[in-house]
Amino acid sequence: MLYLLHSAKLFSLITMFSEVAMPLGMMLFGPLGDVIKIEYLLIVAGAMSLRGYARKPKRLD
Repeated sequence: MLYLLHSAKLFSLITMFSEVAMPLGMMLFGPLGDVIKIEYLLIVAGAMSLRGYARKPKRLD
């Protein structure tokens, strides 16, 4: 039961961060999209996200 309580708290924390990230992203990338082409921003953001997935996860030993 304790595991379910902690997973619910973790899920609500992740949800809270994702809800905050959307307006912050719009505040950052909205004006940036006026200066730089959107296509270039998407390419860079996609490359950064793929680079993040390509890293090997660290072991927690």
